[in-house]
Amino acid sequence: MQKILIIEDEVELADYLTQSLAENGYHTQAIHEGNTALQTVLDYKPDLVVLDQCLPDTHGLEVLKAIRENSETKNTPVMILTAFSQEETIMSAFDKGADDYVEKPFSLSILLRRIKAVLSRGLQKDASGGVLVKNDLMIDCNSYKVKVKNSPLDTTLMEFNILRELFIANGKTLTREDLINRINGGANVTQRTIDVHVCAIRKKLNDHGHTIETIRGVGYRLTV
Repeated sequence: MQKILIIEDEVELADYLTQSLAENGYHTQAIHEGNTALQTVLDYKPDLVVLDQCLPDTHGLEVLKAIRENSETKNTPVMILTAFSQEETIMSAFDKGADDYVEKPFSLSILLRRIKAVLSRGLQKDASGGVLVKNDLMIDCNSYKVKVKNSPLDTTLMEFNILRELFIANGKTLTREDLINRINGGANVTQRTIDVHVCAIRKKLNDHGHTIETIRGVGYRLTV
């Protein structure tokens, strides 16, 4: 499940966004001040930050600057949410590293689509270099290596392919037939084969094995 951090000083709006995003399948957390923002990003490790430009204790763009200057958070996508619509204000946000800019008042349906687009771009950027990274999991599609918390994970080719496809699915559930088709396993790969390999992957992931969820009667999804 992808995680979104909301930094918004209007408590009612923050609550509305938290509930709405949760209802649409995101894990959410909200804070209302900027002075704890960077530490919260470091601790929570969100896939996206929705950042209000006007905060009670600091300017939202100062928070954005801090996120971009920190080596651990510099690649975290940030969407600016604000009532300002002047061109120079928008350009300033992009110049400081914003990934998108949404004006208040906004349509929830449009906001959800913009969020989906930003998250999709982030995953494609990682994939373009052949390396998929999310939280503690790293998959190198060029060298066929997997690391968890920088520790190498010994996988068979079939296990690697299954884990890669679950990762690329970005939290969506894949049926066993989906996995068979995506890994191009041929006639020898059955649904039971997929189950056996998923079980093996979970054991190798140890404490992270729970991130591969079984969706009863459907298939599997990876939640990192």
